[in-house]
Amino acid sequence: MRVSGVLLAAGASTRFGSPKMLTPVGEDRKPLLQKVCETWLEAGVGELIVVLGKDADAIRERLGDFSYAAAADAAADSRKSGGRKPAVKGARSAPLRGQRPLTAGFRPHIPRFVQNPRWEAGMFSSVKAGLAATAANSTHIALSPADLPFLSKESIRTVLSAVASLDAGGSSLVVPTHAGRRGHPLLIPAALRSRLLSWPDSARLNQLFDEPDVTVHPLEGFDETILRDVDTPNDLFASLPSSFSF
Repeated sequence: MRVSGVLLAAGASTRFGSPKMLTPVGEDRKPLLQKVCETWLEAGVGELIVVLGKDADAIRERLGDFSYAAAADAAADSRKSGGRKPAVKGARSAPLRGQRPLTAGFRPHIPRFVQNPRWEAGMFSSVKAGLAATAANSTHIALSPADLPFLSKESIRTVLSAVASLDAGGSSLVVPTHAGRRGHPLLIPAALRSRLLSWPDSARLNQLFDEPDVTVHPLEGFDETILRDVDTPNDLFASLPSSFSF
């Protein structure tokens, strides 16, 4: 099983003075999107795709350092493992700013940015951009808005582990729930990718739940962090215990 993760960061909040995804959080003051990416990578997703739209250039420039640092760490891990993992020559000496993430060999270790030129058409256009960029050998795809900084790696791992009970070629999907409400990430089989790509940009992802041949498997037992997004700066000051607290 190979699960691709798709984070939707193409939208923008007008209630932030700067790009929301670059808001510094935590004691180390890392950009919000970087923190979210780190959580997903630590959860063990096979590849991580981040769909950008508004403020894409600013985000690429700021997180370019993170991408190269992650690739360098992966190269160091490869050397420690005796070369059993692929390494990219010159990873540690590569320029940091203004560069694209490193080669496909490092996609399991670093986020890959994909720009959606139609981001103003709505979130589903970004869903399609992310789906189109997933690896052809992906068996399942986990989708989530990128502005859920409180989503834990344990919750993501629980959802990802559900692939063992799903038919990769079927039409069953998994969604975590809290108090009867559907949260994120949504886990779908890659077999549904072509169907979603055929839908218009005006569609909504939750229409998938109403497809007659789709079976929905709700996963219970999650806390409210699967629901909590960040729409205003005050949302980052929430009282729930979190590594994102100031």
